[in-house]
Amino acid sequence: MILLPIKEYPFHLTEKLLKYYDYFCQDQKPDQWRKIYAYQGFSRYFALIDQYAYPARTNNIFYEEADMQIADSDKIHIPENNKVCVGFSCGLDSIYQALKYKEKGFDVHLFHVAGINRQYPDETQGVKEFAEYFNMPLEIVKIGNEGREHFCENPMKDQIIMAMMIDYGIHAKIAEFTLGNKVKDKIQETPPYGLSDSIDACNAFDFGVRTYIANYRTTYINASKVAEYQFIAQYNFNAYKFMRSCFSPTRFKRSLNARNVAKYGIMPLSGNRCMSCYKCCLEWIVLTEIGRVPYDEKYLRHCYDVLRLTAGRIQNPPIAAKGMSNEQIKENIFQM
Repeated sequence: MILLPIKEYPFHLTEKLLKYYDYFCQDQKPDQWRKIYAYQGFSRYFALIDQYAYPARTNNIFYEEADMQIADSDKIHIPENNKVCVGFSCGLDSIYQALKYKEKGFDVHLFHVAGINRQYPDETQGVKEFAEYFNMPLEIVKIGNEGREHFCENPMKDQIIMAMMIDYGIHAKIAEFTLGNKVKDKIQETPPYGLSDSIDACNAFDFGVRTYIANYRTTYINASKVAEYQFIAQYNFNAYKFMRSCFSPTRFKRSLNARNVAKYGIMPLSGNRCMSCYKCCLEWIVLTEIGRVPYDEKYLRHCYDVLRLTAGRIQNPPIAAKGMSNEQIKENIFQM
C-alpha cells in the first residue's frame, strides 16, 4: 500500500508501520514470508496479528523485539484541548460519533482515508459534503495498492488508519481519537480479515502508541445501532443524505433506487441508496419504527424479506433467519 501523496507529519508512525502492511497482506504466498522485527513498542501487537492471521507460520517467521521503556519526559506531549479526531467513512457509526461529539461541545476534526473501502467508491464525495454541511475540519489521505491488480484486505487495516490519524493529530494538536464503535470481540472470535477490529489488537496497538505519546487516548461513545439511527434523525435528519452504507455496487444503485421508487412509491433518503440491500432495508425498518419515514406496508414486507434472504451471509450480528416472523426480526433489530 502507498499513500497518495505521502503526507508529511512530525511523528511518521504511518511510515514506520506501512512496511509491515504488505507482510500481513492476505494474498501473500509462503515463499514471500520473511523474517521481520517488530518496531519498538509494537512487538505485542505484531505477535498477535501474526499468530491469528497466519497460524501456520507462527514462531517460524516472526521475531519479537524487547519492548523498550521511554521516560515520560522524553515522550511526545500533545497540548490538552477540546479537539477530537474522528475516523470518518460517512457510514452510520462514524456519522453518529461525529455528531455526538459535536453535540457534547468538542471541536470535531474528521479524518478520511480514500480508497481503503473499495465497496464504497463514492464515500469520499459524501465525506466532503458532510464536512461542508456541518462545518467540520476535514483531512483526507488517499491510498493506492501499487503493483496490485486487486485490493487486499489486511488484518492491520484499522491500525494503519489510526496511525495516519495519530500523525495528523500530532500536527493538529489532537490527543483524543475515535474510530467507529468500541470493539468488544476477542481476537480469537474474529475472522482473519477482521483482526484489526478485535479488542486485543486495539489494546496492543494503543500500548505501542503510548510508548511514544504520553497523553494519547482513544475514546468512544457507545450506543446500539437503533440508538445511533435515532440520534442522527433527532440531531439533523439531513445527515442521512450523506450516509454511505448501501451494499449494492455503485453502478447499480441509481437504477435499483428508481425501480423501487416506481414499484413501491417510496421517497428514498437519497439517490445513493439502492433501497434493496440488507443495509438499506435495515435502515428503513428502524426509521419507520421510530416514526421518521412514512409507514408503507408493502415496502416493509420487501425489507423484511431481504433480511430473511441475507440471513447467515452478511448480517453481523445475525438478526433474521428463513421462516422467522417480521415481529421476531424487529425484536432482534431493537436488541442490537
